[in-house]
Amino acid sequence: MLSPILRTYVNPDANDSVATSNIPHVMYYAPNVSNDEMGGAMPTPEQFAYYMQHGRWPDTPYPFLILHGPHGYMVQFRGVEERDAITKQYEGMLARLCKIKEAWCLPH
Repeated sequence: MLSPILRTYVNPDANDSVATSNIPHVMYYAPNVSNDEMGGAMPTPEQFAYYMQHGRWPDTPYPFLILHGPHGYMVQFRGVEERDAITKQYEGMLARLCKIKEAWCLPH
């Protein structure tokens, strides 16, 4: 799965705050695999803080696993060039969405 632009709850257990982000990434089905087994590492608290402030991930050198177990999958972020190309390709759609609702705007 390739996911370029996403809109998701920041912390659904705490509130209904929504973030719109351009985080091109690829996800691979990885059942019953650990980060250690595939050389992955979860983003650090500093990287999560950067995401919350800038609406995008800093460069992360390693993929990481989420939902460990039989339904686990690996997330691999793409780079700045991919992000910028997607923003340019969809700038008209993104501008229209942003006019409808501020939560649908990409962070500046």
